Amino acid sequence: MQVTPAQVLDFYFGTRLDDVAAMRACLDRWFTVDRAFDAAIDAQFGDAVRHALDGGYPEWVDEARPALALVVLLDQLPRNIFRGSGRAFAGDARARTVALQAFEQGHDQVLSLTERIILHMPLEHAEDLALQDRCVAGYEALHAAADPAWHPITSAALKAGYDHRAVIRRFGRFPHRNLLLGRACTAEETAYLAENRSAWGQGAADLEDA
Repeated sequence: MQVTPAQVLDFYFGTRLDDVAAMRACLDRWFTVDRAFDAAIDAQFGDAVRHALDGGYPEWVDEARPALALVVLLDQLPRNIFRGSGRAFAGDARARTVALQAFEQGHDQVLSLTERIILHMPLEHAEDLALQDRCVAGYEALHAAADPAWHPITSAALKAGYDHRAVIRRFGRFPHRNLLLGRACTAEETAYLAENRSAWGQGAADLEDA
């Protein structure tokens, strides 16, 4: 399947990047567990996601919006298509590399606020405290610079960043991934999971309710 960066980004964000209500609706759609929506994503972009996971689209990394589109294919869409499977995280390492290169090259500076939040997602998903700190610092800067009308979006990003970082500070990894990745849980992780069954769309409660 041939896809363009514009097709990926238009599907993910729509075209009203300067509209707060449109972006809130967009993010609500993406961060709600909906198996029918997951299946629709697989039907439309599954081949492109699998190609990206196999190392495809290397030419996209050198420009801002194509790099963001590649991050979406690697970091966001697999969490829908492969929800409840270890493969949901298969693109994370490459997504981090692409995102960090984009930041180093200043590509984030030409993106919209919501796009910049999504570019931080590979850092938010990292089982690495230094990258978690960098993600939170990025969200704090975006929130501080944002027009107050956008604070519902930046505040939600900040909360997610703080919540993810707190888990990594405590465990050094995301315990809810253990079963999906074939990792044994520690006693502390088992106790934590018993009390925290919902985990950003990939926890036990999320999968039961889908």
